[in-house]
Amino acid sequence: MGIFLKKELNKGTTVGMWIIEESVTELQGSIILTNEDSKIFFSFSSDQRKKEWLSTRLLLKSICGPDIRITRDNFNKPSLDGSNNKISISHSIKYVAIIINDTDETGIDIQLMSNKIESIKNKFLSSEELLSIDGQNRIEHLHISWGVKEALYKVYGRKELSFKNDIYIPPFTVFNQGELYAKITKKGFETSYKLHYEKHDEYMLVYVMNT
Repeated sequence: MGIFLKKELNKGTTVGMWIIEESVTELQGSIILTNEDSKIFFSFSSDQRKKEWLSTRLLLKSICGPDIRITRDNFNKPSLDGSNNKISISHSIKYVAIIINDTDETGIDIQLMSNKIESIKNKFLSSEELLSIDGQNRIEHLHISWGVKEALYKVYGRKELSFKNDIYIPPFTVFNQGELYAKITKKGFETSYKLHYEKHDEYMLVYVMNT
């Protein structure tokens, strides 16, 4: 299917999503890889990982043009080679999602929702956050919370950030899509962020709106 969603947000921000329905061969035939990219591509052993990697490049090509390449720093944070634009990437089973911001560090997360998240909620939510879980939309609430913390972890970009202790989400009400605020507080770094979430079938997409 290819591009499922592409929209422009405020502050020069673009969000894109790709549904992976093609085979590895079909995806590979739609893009020309450099020698360096080919080495990376052929290092993957699973077809799923190859599909995610190729779909990400095709989605990026549709947003930024064919000559932009993704590089990674020492913390594995992605950046765009030769560009000051900021990028964040996420993938889950059949979806790939990208967010690009002209100036600000950004973050995005997409996850297939599952009851299994109940088993790890105490690892990423504080006691205060656990008390505010929406009982009627429990699984959605947990996945939105996880997505918020994952997106902000990517914004911070320097590892050593505790989901449970360093990122705080005030109480919020769950809808099919909505906005909320969350804060990173870490060793003198204290910033609030506005985030957007939206449900796509059994998947939850969360991304940063601004700083």
